[in-house]
Amino acid sequence: MPGALVFIASEDEANPNWLGSAEPDAIAEQIAHAAGPSGANCDYVYRLAAAMRKVRACVRVAMA
Repeated sequence: MPGALVFIASEDEANPNWLGSAEPDAIAEQIAHAAGPSGANCDYVYRLAAAMRKVRACVRVAMA
């Protein structure tokens, strides 16, 4: 996808955003409230979902 930017967090004690092994609810909470230089994380998630729908990507959703 042209213009796509990906951030992959890795296990690093210097990275305050790394949750490590976390429960899905904790990850969702962090996504909902986190923000960075590119904007709010939740906006990124919504834009990513819209882009995936646009290109008709096939995504499996794991439900607890």
